[in-house]
Amino acid sequence: DVLLLDTPEMFLFPEWQSQIVPALQWAAPQTQCILATTASAPWDQAPSPGRFFLCHPNDPRHPSHVYWK
Repeated sequence: DVLLLDTPEMFLFPEWQSQIVPALQWAAPQTQCILATTASAPWDQAPSPGRFFLCHPNDPRHPSHVYWK
């Protein structure tokens, strides 16, 4: 099963936004959940291997602009 959610945090209080990912993991543990979000709270709660950051190539956060020293 796959669940797609677009900005599920939009109308939630900031403290509730951090509960989105844990709630989905509890409610649907065998479901792949794909969230599009602009908030940092859901992003911070997602397991690191499950994160995928999508941005425009001109965005300074794009990997082509990141230089490791």
